[in-house]
Amino acid sequence: MAQPTPTIQPAVEQRRVYSYAHCELNLFETTQQAQAVPLQFNHLTIMSMMRGKKVIRMDRSAPFDYLPGESLIIPAQRAMLIDYPEAGISSPTQCTALMMEENFIQKNLDQLDEEYNTMDNSHHWALPMDSCFFLHNPEITATINKIVHLSLDHKPMNELRVELSLKELLVLIAQQQHLSQTEQASEYAHNSNHFAHVLHFIKQHITEKISIEQLSRVACMSRTNFFKAFKSYLGLSPADYIVRERIALARQLLQEADISIAEIAYQSGFNNIPYFIRQFRKQEQVTPGEYRAALQPDNSPLRHHANTPS
Repeated sequence: MAQPTPTIQPAVEQRRVYSYAHCELNLFETTQQAQAVPLQFNHLTIMSMMRGKKVIRMDRSAPFDYLPGESLIIPAQRAMLIDYPEAGISSPTQCTALMMEENFIQKNLDQLDEEYNTMDNSHHWALPMDSCFFLHNPEITATINKIVHLSLDHKPMNELRVELSLKELLVLIAQQQHLSQTEQASEYAHNSNHFAHVLHFIKQHITEKISIEQLSRVACMSRTNFFKAFKSYLGLSPADYIVRERIALARQLLQEADISIAEIAYQSGFNNIPYFIRQFRKQEQVTPGEYRAALQPDNSPLRHHANTPS
C-alpha cells in the first residue's frame, strides 16, 4: 500500500509500519507534549487510542478529546491537527492507525450486499467514507488489538490471519453503520424498514418488559428468523440493544435528575440494581456513581460518542 502522508515531526512522534496486501498498520508513540502536529492519510484509516490522550482538530469543527478505548474512522486526505497534552517519556501517548485499500473495502461490502442484504433491500452495507465516525464498540477494539498483536508476533500464517481479521473488522464497522442508519430511520413511524419499526418500539417501551416474541411480531417475522436477522444486520442481539438503550437513559438521568442510583436503575427499566451497575460499568468503564461524580463542576466531564465529531 501507499505510505500515509503525515507531516509529523520525527522528534515528536515515533512510528512503526507493518504493510500487508490490503492494509497498512501504523503504530505511533509520542513521548513529549506538543501542539498542532499535522497529520493526514492517503486512504481511509481507522485510528485507535491505546494510551494517553490526544486533542484533535479537523476543518472548522471544535477540538475534541480522543481517549483510550475509542476508535475513529478518518476519511482519506482529511487534514488534522493534533495536540499531545499529557505525553511524556514515562507516560507515552500511543495510537494505532490502520489504513485500508478502498477496492478491498468495496469488494467486501459488495459481498455483504449479495449474501446478507436486508429483507426489503432498503439499505446497502456501507462505511462512512466521507465523514468522521466514532466506533464505540468493544468488539471493534478487540479486533484492532488482534491485528496489532499479530503484526508484532512474527509467525507463519499471521499475514493470512491479519487479512481474515481485517474482513471481520469491516463487517463489525458495517454493522455499526447499519445500526446507526436504522436508528435514524426509527425516528419516523411511517418508515417501511422492519428493523426501524423494531427499534422505534424498543425506544417507546424501554422502561417496560420487552420480549423477543413482541419484537418478532413488530418485525412480522418468526422468533428464530427475527433473532438471527437482527444480530446479523445490526451487530448485536435484541437483548444487548435493549440494555444499551437502558444504559443511555440511565446516563441521561444521571446528568439531569437528583435521585438515587437505585431509582435511576428502576426508571431505566432495570429491576436488579447489581445487574444495572455491572452493565453500566461494562458499557461505560465506570460505575453509575463514578459517572455522576465526574459530572460535578470540579471534575472533568465524561462524554459518550454517538457517532461523529464533524
